[in-house]
Amino acid sequence: MVWNISKDKSYDYIIILLITTYISLSLILELNLFAGIQINKVHVVITGISIILFTLRNVKFNNISERIKITTFIGLILSVFIIINSFFVRNQIQFGALFNLVMGIVIGQYLASSKFSYKVILFPFWFILIFIIIKLFQNPNPNEVFIRSRNYISFFLIVTVLPYYFTRINSNKSISIFPAFLTLILSFYSLGRSGIVSSIILFIGVFLAHKIKRRNKKILGLFLLALIVSFFIFYLINYSTIKDIERITNSSNWSKLGGRSTFFKNYLDNSNLYTFFFGMDTNTYKILNIGGSYLPGHIHSSILNFISVTGIASFMFFIFLFKKIKRVTKVNLPIFFLFIALIGRIASESGCLFGYFDYVVWMFFFSNISLNHEN
Repeated sequence: MVWNISKDKSYDYIIILLITTYISLSLILELNLFAGIQINKVHVVITGISIILFTLRNVKFNNISERIKITTFIGLILSVFIIINSFFVRNQIQFGALFNLVMGIVIGQYLASSKFSYKVILFPFWFILIFIIIKLFQNPNPNEVFIRSRNYISFFLIVTVLPYYFTRINSNKSISIFPAFLTLILSFYSLGRSGIVSSIILFIGVFLAHKIKRRNKKILGLFLLALIVSFFIFYLINYSTIKDIERITNSSNWSKLGGRSTFFKNYLDNSNLYTFFFGMDTNTYKILNIGGSYLPGHIHSSILNFISVTGIASFMFFIFLFKKIKRVTKVNLPIFFLFIALIGRIASESGCLFGYFDYVVWMFFFSNISLNHEN
């Protein structure tokens, strides 16, 4: 099955607007941003179906009778394992995972293969950024921005800014370094360890792709580095506590990762051959137990959640994903940095795989389509 994106720019723009709307609605729903705005799953699903319909309208299917490509095969295998997990592990059909799988593939495929790149895709980033800044002005404590965790600041800034940088770099278009810089600043401010590391890697990738003269790039790099260090020192002196600093510097805390390593250990301790093949129900006390505390529904790792739902099929997905990225790296190093930033962030936070933002992973899965047209 070969997908060729139509040259009709108007349809591409409609699809990008729908994708932007989908991301924005998902943010409002996932983070419960505005109590007065009634956004529910129906709105997200309707927008998602509209994206699928417009994408199908904008796609030509050739050689239907030829053998199924590996990407299509992996998508089908993941679907089968989600259904198996639903009936034999979790005892409930995971419609959400199936929907997010389809949307991730459709949007990821489009973002990776479209010849057009529109700055409007950055709207969800500015939307969530402004929300974060307003909340911080109201209360400078990063833990009070979102209901769950300060770590969501870096997580959602990264997943919403990546489509912009990915499509622009993949299309060899000019990019702005400003969004990556703001992401880095706010990630430092939130003092989330994986967020800081991932935002630094993201910034390096964007900086490498930024099209300015080499001499000016050095000057800009030194200026931004000095600005970041100055901001971080100012924040540590004026707003942070000893406990906050110890979270970054204490080596014993690094091994615990705020309970995430405990979840991983619990998962391994309860694993067997059956769970290896078909996954495991992680929403239980034996998995989410942290020293007597139980946090239902939040495994704190998109990757671990993905493995728990799709079992052995997840390893097939990741092997193929990393092989593709390895090949893309030879052509486009900044894309590799963007990918590592994403993997580093979703490894320690839930929200992707499976979630409304799965397309961020899938666009890297399809990332070499525009380079060598092998899929």
